[in-house]
Amino acid sequence: MWTIYAIGDTAFLQQILQGIVMLTGGGDYMVTARIATAIGALVVMFRSLRAGDLSIDFKELLIAFILYGLVFATPVTVAIESVSTGAVVTQAGVPVGFVASGSFLSLLGMKLTEQFETAFSTPSMLQHGFQASLETIKKVRIHTMSVSNFGAANAPVAGADVYSSWVNYISECTVPAIELRLTSVEVIMRNPSFVAALELNSNVNGTEIYIGGSPTNTDCANAFTQLRNFTATSFVPQFLTQIAPVLGGRAGSSAEAVTIISNALNGIGLGTTSVVDFVMTSALVPVFLDALAQSAESTYSASYATMIADAAR
Repeated sequence: MWTIYAIGDTAFLQQILQGIVMLTGGGDYMVTARIATAIGALVVMFRSLRAGDLSIDFKELLIAFILYGLVFATPVTVAIESVSTGAVVTQAGVPVGFVASGSFLSLLGMKLTEQFETAFSTPSMLQHGFQASLETIKKVRIHTMSVSNFGAANAPVAGADVYSSWVNYISECTVPAIELRLTSVEVIMRNPSFVAALELNSNVNGTEIYIGGSPTNTDCANAFTQLRNFTATSFVPQFLTQIAPVLGGRAGSSAEAVTIISNALNGIGLGTTSVVDFVMTSALVPVFLDALAQSAESTYSASYATMIADAAR
């Protein structure tokens, strides 16, 4: 049996092959082929007469007939295998020409990919696959795009509110730093250490944060230290515990999520990035954009706020 390897939806490829079977298996297609053959024979005869040759060269027609027979005359059954899930579906009655070309090209592509992965990948990629790493990273990003996804991690202790604390800090500390041209949105977004780029080391400006118990009013320098430490030690572990089942963990523990995310980061060449830093950055980028939008609204810059909100979607 022939096999075609698919990286996408096997059912979709099966539907395409079913369409080919319907097209080539009907009588209309054979009638069309006969008409094309007759027209080809007439063209060969007229070309011979125009050249002054009394003999008619039917070699081209014979070659075309043989190729047609090889491509369309023999229907075969083909297996369509997903390289992602291993699922296999079969389709019968497909002309061997389509099957042979699809099988050869897909096998060639798969083998070349395997060779390149072996030559250039990290050990984690060989064990888990590059696509699995991207899926893990995507799941983390999706679950940090909105405060509604934070769940209990937003308030890991009574009186805490991680989201509102960071919004306050960014609005009252980071945004003034941007306005004073001490930094810029571009510099912050491009900084490899995104969280550190949010800091305003100032004892003049202040803000209110909620890290348990009563709200804390303090200067920006002290607020950043407290808020960063609280996020790393309280928010991140709770968030990892919540997301562990989504990542495929069975125990549902933060340690299990750390292992899964660490393997994913290794798989895409970011093994030096800590899981805590990655989760904090992933969670705080949307918060940063929300804070910018709220600051713009408070200064009556409605169009700028709308632009930021659209960019964050």
